[in-house]
Amino acid sequence: KDAENAGNSCGMDLYGGVGLFGAFLAGRFDVVVGVDRDKRTRKYWKQHVGKSGTFHPVSLEDYTRRRIEPKPDFIIVDPPRTGLSPSIRKIFSRLKVPQISYVSCNPVTQARDIKELRAAGYKLTDYGVFDLSPQTAHVETVARLVI
Repeated sequence: KDAENAGNSCGMDLYGGVGLFGAFLAGRFDVVVGVDRDKRTRKYWKQHVGKSGTFHPVSLEDYTRRRIEPKPDFIIVDPPRTGLSPSIRKIFSRLKVPQISYVSCNPVTQARDIKELRAAGYKLTDYGVFDLSPQTAHVETVARLVI
């Protein structure tokens, strides 16, 4: 839903894995960029995203050490339980991407990251909690941040 309201130039699928989210971005953006350090996922990511996609099999930290081109109109990020690293939070704060969808399996680290992004000018506009593993303490959350 978030991607429908974004510009149509570039969408990024960060910590993209096999391209589950990237596949949804492919029909909505001219260019889709995926980043995941697991090189084994490249083949599947390309199958799911298609010709509009460019996959970078490096860590997000390594990818962001160079200039990020094209500048994204929309980012979907699904980091590990540890959340976004301090360097990635700083980069997101500096980039001022119009929309970020932040998927997380750890609401504590997600809250930490959102707090820093809000201090940088992002607004939390939507938040959802999904119980995908009933009868366990685990939940998935999705936050929508806009600048």
